[in-house]
Amino acid sequence: MRRGVWLCLMLASAATAVAAPAPRAVLPPPIGTRLQSPAHTVISPSGKYLAFIATDSLGVDRLWVRSIAAASARKLAGTEGARFPFWSPDDRSIGFFAKGKLKTIATDGSASRTLCDAKDARGGAWSPSGVIVFAPDDEGPLYRVSATGGAAVAITHLAAPLDTSDHRESEEEEHAQPGDRMPSFLPDGRHFLYQQYPDDEGLYRVMVGSVEGGDRKPVLVGESKTPMLASSAAIYAAPGYLIFSRMQVLMAQKFDAGSLEVSGPEIPLTSVTPDPSLEGAPRVSVSANGTLAYCNQATYSVMEWFSKDGRSLGKVPVEAGPYESVASAPDSRRAVLVRFVASDDTDLWLANLQSGFASRLTHEKGMERAPRWSSDGWRVVFRSNRDGKWKTYSKAVDGSDEEALVTASTAQHLAKSVLPDGRELRLSPVPGRSAGQTVIRSWTSLLPR
Repeated sequence: MRRGVWLCLMLASAATAVAAPAPRAVLPPPIGTRLQSPAHTVISPSGKYLAFIATDSLGVDRLWVRSIAAASARKLAGTEGARFPFWSPDDRSIGFFAKGKLKTIATDGSASRTLCDAKDARGGAWSPSGVIVFAPDDEGPLYRVSATGGAAVAITHLAAPLDTSDHRESEEEEHAQPGDRMPSFLPDGRHFLYQQYPDDEGLYRVMVGSVEGGDRKPVLVGESKTPMLASSAAIYAAPGYLIFSRMQVLMAQKFDAGSLEVSGPEIPLTSVTPDPSLEGAPRVSVSANGTLAYCNQATYSVMEWFSKDGRSLGKVPVEAGPYESVASAPDSRRAVLVRFVASDDTDLWLANLQSGFASRLTHEKGMERAPRWSSDGWRVVFRSNRDGKWKTYSKAVDGSDEEALVTASTAQHLAKSVLPDGRELRLSPVPGRSAGQTVIRSWTSLLPR
């Protein structure tokens, strides 16, 4: 069942949002570095420290730590390739993923430990009892492991794959395997929120699990008792709210941890920039005392080729812009980009990867997303909600015919996003211009007065 109504509700709510008050602090990245995804910037439970991933001029990602009150940050040695940092409850250690492993390191960098394998991790969380819950891969269940080491044990049970017969966006998504991702603990330290994949037109089901394992449960919405869906992973914020995003708007909604239900209206807090590198990842982090941290680095992006092992093969000459995603044509000479016009409006742009020239391919009001090329490179298939419902369209890139509705069987003739030689075209922040900053403030200061 498609849920297109949420977009209209989100826009109506966003129109009532008030101007955000001045932040407590705005923290630039270390000189010569740029921030990574907002999901790689997290505030400590006490609200005193910030852990973040920054990329240096050589393209190396490392874990950094800073006191909110300090003027400078400290790079932690031995954290090359770090992703998805998360804090211990006492602020003394940080968990992270690097080189296919789950690791921990002391906040002062004095001690590090490798706990277990994590091939392609999608987030972790550290409980007061010393249990770490994590997603070791982009598909499959969540696991738990002791913060001191030991065997990792699966603690969630995957749902059956969604019915994708009429609405998956590509051959890859049509055959996507379910996965549980992005865990974050609730106040009792036993239960945690997490995100269920695959998505449903950019919306993910918000679930609750327990460190003991057992049945998973969806967070339910008020009287309707329907599962809660969000554009990003949801996190708990005292005194009794969930914070999440709806497209590029950060939202809060009242949450009852006993009934596992949200109730009342979704409250727009502030706009957030698109995160093309990690769709569905959390946009913000919140400390136990309500201090909110978010990174605003992803406003402008450029295209970049990467090898199969993740090495940069160079930038692509095209105008930087507020892009959401990119897909290369099978011949690697052209690409189609999703570019934001407004928070509720995207268009597809066609780029020549040799000349750098780009032109608009679609002009309709509404969202166009998840473009994929036909295997012959002459058409682009994409999803759009331009008439109020998500449907699949096809358009010739030479403009020789009108856009047409297509069926799911078209997905059998779409090109893969990774080329046969292993190269993949991705969006990357613009060096310098998109170095970005981290904004620190009380999250409740964003509530309407």
